[in-house]
Amino acid sequence: PASLSNTASVSGVEDDPDMNNDSATANIVVVAPAPPPDSSDLAITKTAAPNPVDINAQQTFTLEVTNNGPDDATGVTVVDTLPTGMTFVSASGGCSEVAGVVTCSIGNLSASASTSVQIVVTAPANPASLSNTASVSGVEDDPDTNNNDATCDVDVVDEEEPIPTLSEWGTIILMVILALAGVCIARRRQYT
Repeated sequence: PASLSNTASVSGVEDDPDMNNDSATANIVVVAPAPPPDSSDLAITKTAAPNPVDINAQQTFTLEVTNNGPDDATGVTVVDTLPTGMTFVSASGGCSEVAGVVTCSIGNLSASASTSVQIVVTAPANPASLSNTASVSGVEDDPDTNNNDATCDVDVVDEEEPIPTLSEWGTIILMVILALAGVCIARRRQYT
């Protein structure tokens, strides 16, 4: 740091009975500004597979976390609150689940680096349209918090085996076959 001294004085035309108070000095210490705090723009995206998912079937959520920088991120954590009716099955290492809330401790993530987390769940027993949101946070300031949450919409469906149906041509062919069979049966009866 550098020290500066600044003195100001005053004088007039008349005699000054006390010249001890005609000047003042200020000492200034100049220091370099503090560096800006570290910042890391963390972002998260979320996908689900399969989507739609059958009732009572397993589904995997994949959460991709990216540090857009400019600095390395520390203490990176992902939190995903599962929708009502979904049952937690498993998740990537570093993740734990309590009462439907999955917390994944990612730790440090270098600037421009990405990592992914997978969460496996069982779909509810009834068809539904669900929305699932996950968020990411870290220790450093985040200059853009608009990309810290990701939502994935999921359709839970009851896919029973479809009942086969005949196309229009299939119906016509079946009618012709039945008509010919009827003619054949009628002729046999005629000859007996």
